[in-house]
Parts: sequence; C-alpha cells; structure tokens
Amino acid sequence: MKKYLSILFAAATAAALAISCSEKEDDNGGKIDADDPASVKTENLIAYFPLESEAKTIESGKGITYSAKAGAASFTKGVRGNCYQNSSNDANTLSYLDFALAADNQLKSMTSFTISAWIKVGFEFDTAPAIISLNGGDPGMGSICLFLDGAHDANGLGLKYYLFNTSTNWKGQDIQVTNEAFTPNRWLHIVYSYDESDSKIKFYADGEFIGDSVRYADGDPDGPEGPVEQPLLGKLSLGQDSSHLYFGAWWNNLDGSGDEWRRSYPGLLDEVRIWNVALTDAEVESLYEKEVIKADGLTM
Repeated sequence: MKKYLSILFAAATAAALAISCSEKEDDNGGKIDADDPASVKTENLIAYFPLESEAKTIESGKGITYSAKAGAASFTKGVRGNCYQNSSNDANTLSYLDFALAADNQLKSMTSFTISAWIKVGFEFDTAPAIISLNGGDPGMGSICLFLDGAHDANGLGLKYYLFNTSTNWKGQDIQVTNEAFTPNRWLHIVYSYDESDSKIKFYADGEFIGDSVRYADGDPDGPEGPVEQPLLGKLSLGQDSSHLYFGAWWNNLDGSGDEWRRSYPGLLDEVRIWNVALTDAEVESLYEKEVIKADGLTM
C-alpha cells in the first residue's frame, strides 16, 4: 500500500511540476501558457493588441484605451482569430484605429523597446503608408513610426523604422530594410527594437535577424564627410507629448489630405506587442515560434 501511495504521490508531483513549467503568472495573477507569445519577457510586455474586433482591439496596456475606428478600418480573419484590415486595400483610402494614451502611459517612458507584429500587404501603391504611428516628438514623423517605404513591388517590400530621441542634437533616427524575401500577399512577422545598451536599432523578419544600425547624435559616420565622432543615443527620451497611437495611418494625416506620401496602410495587421526592453535574438526567435504555434489562420 505504501508503495502504491508513493507512486501516486510521485505522479501527482510530476504533473504539478509539468503544469508549473508550462504555465507562468501574468501581472494580474493569471496563468500564461508557455507556448503563448505573451510568455516572452512577461514582466516587460507593456501592451498587447489582438485586434479581434472593436470590443477587443487591446487586451493589455496600462494607460492605453481604444478610442475610434475610422474610414475603411475593419476586421477580418487574421493570423490568430481576427485582425485589422484596410477593407479597400488601397493606400489612398483613409483607414485607421486610434488609441488614446493617458498622461502616465508606459510608451512615453520607454528607454529601450521592442515592437512585434504580423503584416500582410500587396504592392499596389507608390507612397509611404504608415503601419504604426505614435504621435508627439517630431512634428513631421512623430515619436515612433513603422511604415512602408522604398521598393514595394514584386522584387520586395521596403520597411522603414523611425524613432525620435529628444535628448540628442540629431533627434531623428531610422533604419530602412528592403528584402526580396518580403513577397506580396503573405503573412510576415516583423520585429523592430532599440537597445539602450549598445544604441542599436534592429530589425527581424520571421524570427531571423535581418539588419541593424547605430545612429549618432549629429552625423552619419559613413557620410560623405567621413567618420563623425558623436555620442551614442543610450537611454531613449521619446516625446513626452505623445497622446495617441495609430494603427494604419500617419498621426498627422488623419483626414487623408496631407502630404502625398503620407497614406493609409493598405493591408492586414495582427498580434501587435510592445515591450519596454529590447528582446534578444533568442527571444525574438522564440517569439516567432510561439506565434506560429498559436496561429489558427496563418498562410505563409
């Protein structure tokens, strides 16, 4: 009998350990499946946008609230459940979601960050549509912006990432990536990060590192005037006047009548996550793997 009870106890203990290893508590005491993307850097995940519907555009994010849906913005089948779409699939058709930021929202205080998302887009445009845009900071570009730029045809998709650092003389920093692997009409998982420890802006696609850039305060070290010794950016100081986060449009062209190149994103957007740290290469790879595991509508 004792031996039987010992076996039962051992089995129960093993089961409990298996559960504890596969689950992790979130900030609210709930359980997170270890295979869920939310389990990557749980303590630093400051916003998650599942983009299921107007009632469930955002699941977590202190000081961030859903404000409005405009133009051709709607929801359709995505990578996981539903996703945001510009239902016209036309960059010239106004389309966006608006999220209001409280005065103490965590986006404004990020000194490093990572933004991840799934995108799917065709190439029927010749402008620079904004995918994600945080206002404030630079009057033309905002505090943070992810947009389509450069080549966008059958030869590849051009993506550009911008950030505005208020504490340096040369405040606008960016990295642009064009890759022939970014083919049209397929889901692409993208990650954009900034790491204060080495001042690098990094870009990843489908879990793989694609490129990085170290930008300087007053000049381009590879510019025509030769190397320019300037301090690295270090800890970011984004625009403290940021008040809205937009998905699908430039924050300064919400009526569609602004600069010709500032247009709405003509594609699909899903599973947007924001961390207040830079994820490591291994964490980005793990994130992508977990995203794929949880996907129910992924067609590469």
